[in-house]
Amino acid sequence: MENRLAAEDVDAVVEVLKSEYPDLSEDYLREIVNNQRHGNYSLPSESQPSSTRARSAMFSKNNWKGITVSQMGAAIDAAIIGASGGAASLGVKFAIKKIGKKAAKKVIVKAIQAIVGGAAGKVTSTVVGKALDYAGSPGYYIAKYWDAHDKYPKNGRINF
Repeated sequence: MENRLAAEDVDAVVEVLKSEYPDLSEDYLREIVNNQRHGNYSLPSESQPSSTRARSAMFSKNNWKGITVSQMGAAIDAAIIGASGGAASLGVKFAIKKIGKKAAKKVIVKAIQAIVGGAAGKVTSTVVGKALDYAGSPGYYIAKYWDAHDKYPKNGRINF
């Protein structure tokens, strides 16, 4: 399932995500949504080091702390809303109803794999299924679960 979000719906999606993820800036959320509209599910970096050496040091095994639970949650929720097309302003739960749980599961798995690659195996189908029934943000639920079961559990970051 691909992202079918129209350009005019970006602001509505950002507003929905801002209410769920107040710790992320509006610009950061807008970048996630716009990237996904164009098929790019990678997360924008929190800071942009100027040199290649600085970038590789930032992402080295010893220095990189992973992505935050909010960053992953927002990316997953944005993918779900994007796949639903016109459901942007109505939120994640409406988007899930519009595309159906089976399609939403595929969207979530695709988004996670695009963001983290092989590390996506940590999130099982059962967790994704429970997240879709969750009363709030499925993305946040999945990210919290992942954080609780990664290399450094419950530190607020998903450590690969």
